[in-house]
Amino acid sequence: MEIKIRDVDPTIVKRIDQNAKDKGLSRNAYLKQQLESFAIINGVKNDRVWFEEVLRQVREVLESNYYRLEQLEKQHERMLFLLSLITNVDMEDVNAFLGRQ
Repeated sequence: MEIKIRDVDPTIVKRIDQNAKDKGLSRNAYLKQQLESFAIINGVKNDRVWFEEVLRQVREVLESNYYRLEQLEKQHERMLFLLSLITNVDMEDVNAFLGRQ
């Protein structure tokens, strides 16, 4: 595919030519390399934005799950305590049975 760029400042063209010469490339090869690099870098930046958003969402889900797990653990402890009261089993015995000591 062909790309044309018009009305480029001559001093910029001279810099481009010098950069190309320093790298041992033609102007066309140098500009092609620069455009490809630009496109890749831009794609990486877009991917990073997407990745950061996904990480933010994952963090929110993990925080929510952690909170729910804490709540379930507290409810589990209350249920064990109530069960020990109803059955007249000492909580130390319950804990020993569950291997908590």
